[in-house]
Amino acid sequence: MLSAIRWNHPFWREHFDSSAAFGMGLSYAEEISRTEATIIKSSSEKLLAFWHLELTLGPPPSNWQTLLRLHHRSTALGLFGKDSGSNAVTLVVRHAFD
Repeated sequence: MLSAIRWNHPFWREHFDSSAAFGMGLSYAEEISRTEATIIKSSSEKLLAFWHLELTLGPPPSNWQTLLRLHHRSTALGLFGKDSGSNAVTLVVRHAFD
């Protein structure tokens, strides 16, 4: 379950084909991630809050874009547990086929 909002017309759009987005919702993991458990140094929770920040940039008028996204899973200040979560950064190069 995720809700997101995207800003398609930032002020720098005349120089870059770009957008910015923020989304949040719930994240359920069937199995506890070893990475999360190692970072936390305890057991993590299966159900956590999730949010992401995303920025896309590309030269206009091109079908190529670079996407940078931060994924964040957390306890939401203790709502879903006391000590759990993780962060992940992704960098993607994508091409739109018309």
